[in-house]
This record gives sequence, C-alpha cells and structure tokens, in this order.
Amino acid sequence: MIKTIVSSTSNDGAYTWASSLALSPGSGFVIRVSPINHPEFYDVSDSSFSFRKPVLTLTSPLTGGVYSRSTTMAINWQKDPVSIGMIKIELYRNGALVKVVTYGTSNDGSYSWKIPSTTAAGTYQIKISSNVDLTIYAWSGTFNIA
Repeated sequence: MIKTIVSSTSNDGAYTWASSLALSPGSGFVIRVSPINHPEFYDVSDSSFSFRKPVLTLTSPLTGGVYSRSTTMAINWQKDPVSIGMIKIELYRNGALVKVVTYGTSNDGSYSWKIPSTTAAGTYQIKISSNVDLTIYAWSGTFNIA
C-alpha cells in the first residue's frame, strides 16, 4: 500500500477523489476498497492507472511582442487539471531574474500585470512555476518592453 485515500466514507458505491502531488508520477497504481471493520474483505480495481507530472504551458505574452511600460500585460497559461498549488510569476532579462511579478496567484490560467513605468526598455521573458513543486514551470518566448 502506498497511501490511504480516505479512512472512512459512506457505503453508497461512489467516492470522488482529487489526486494530489503527494504521489510521484508512475504507472501500475490500483485502488483497493475494504470495509473498516473487516479489512480482510476487499476488492481491487480491475485495471491499473497512471499518474503523470503536471504540465504548464504559457500562451502569452507573445514571442516577439512589444509591450509598453505603464500598461497592463496579460499573462496567460494553459492550466493543468492536476492541482499544482499557486502560480509564481517572474520577469527575466538575459537569463537573470529582474522581478518577482507575484509570489502566488491562483492557477486559473490568467494574470494581469501592470508593467511598472520604471522597467528598463529591453528584451524579457516570463517564467511561471508551481509554488508547491518548483520542477513544474514554463517559459515564455522573448518579448520587448518599450
């Protein structure tokens, strides 16, 4: 056994389970169901299933786009249906961190950022990452702030 999903639930023939990052990606997982007072009686799922590592994909800012200081930039991503916690958004220039845009916004697929007027003109990238698992991240293509 790897993990108890729930120690008790109604005997109504169904249970909705939202998987968590506590399980490592892999395959060959099965569900075992048993009565609380008779764990020696049980059934196992008919087929196995897999867990995959969640994926983030940035869809904007657009590669080659030009964004003006003091305007609002839409930062959009395709959210993964697997829960990955809040999203951290960072601004990079030439591979170096310039600014943390936000330490945590909900993983709803969008964030509106007002580009500070003090931001130097140049070529930048946005990085988004899970604040639960730092190995889950995505980079935008390069864009310009003018």
